[in-house]
Amino acid sequence: MCAQIEDAGIGENCAPGDPGGLAVAATEKYDFDLPSVPGERGTVMIFDNADQYRKTVKSYADAAILAGPHRYGSDNALIFVQINEGLSSTDGQKVKDIVDSL
Repeated sequence: MCAQIEDAGIGENCAPGDPGGLAVAATEKYDFDLPSVPGERGTVMIFDNADQYRKTVKSYADAAILAGPHRYGSDNALIFVQINEGLSSTDGQKVKDIVDSL
């Protein structure tokens, strides 16, 4: 997933991170830089449990004022992406399209 975001020119420097905070239930977590929003980042979370995935998506929705509008998930792949709100809506749509294709 991170590689696809990098290939789309939206993220770079994707690296594994430690699940924590709202992403604590993720099996794997990857963080990436946003070249179009210097100093800001995005996160890809991968789950192996559908219930934990749904709870995490709900937690981010409940924290929308802090998490920002760029939250995209795939119920099929159990992957959730959260990106800093400074990202353009055009780039956000590209990430949404990638997630929707999973």
